[in-house]
Formats: sequence, structure tokens, C-alpha cells
Amino acid sequence: MGKQLVPEIRFPEFEGEWEEKKLEEISEINPKTKIPKEFIYIDLESVKNGVIIGELEKVNITTAPSRAKRLLKQGDILYSTVRPYQKNNYLFNKKSEISVVASTGYAQIR
Repeated sequence: MGKQLVPEIRFPEFEGEWEEKKLEEISEINPKTKIPKEFIYIDLESVKNGVIIGELEKVNITTAPSRAKRLLKQGDILYSTVRPYQKNNYLFNKKSEISVVASTGYAQIR
């Protein structure tokens, strides 16, 4: 009989074993989307300790950095793939009047 995956700390709502899944099975990673003509851009320096720092600027697609490729939806997670030790990850949980696009220095998890 195999080893059961039962957590040491149990929550009242949890019953049975943990079910192990790959992230790609429960989410969409780096979804492909068309980038709008104007948007607010989040680069790697825009986030510190999970918080947006400074003013984010609206940019035009023609002048935006080539890394501006991750069109965000509310609930998306940005996980820094560049210098991950800086922990510049971010949960995009805001409603915005204008589209928001992040750098490809982030993995986008939806």
C-alpha cells in the first residue's frame, strides 16, 4: 500500500488525502493574447515585495518595451522568472479602466 498524502495540520473543511497536480493542469501559464494599442506597463522594477511601487505609466504599443507581452486579467499571478530571489511576485487583483500589460520577465499564471 502506498504512502498517503495527508497533511499534518488539518482544516475542518478538509477530508481525505491531498491530491497532487501539476500547475499546468489547474491553470493557464503565459496565455497568448493580443496586446492593445495603449496600456499600463508593469516591468520587473515596478513590484517590490508583492506591491506596486511608484507610478505606473500609460504607454503606446509602438513605444513600449519589446518585453510588454503579458495582458493581465483580474486574478492573474505574476511570478518573476528573472532574479527570483528578489521575490517581486504580484497578484493582479485590481479592476482597471485601461488594459494592463506585464513584462515577459514574469511568468503569468491564470
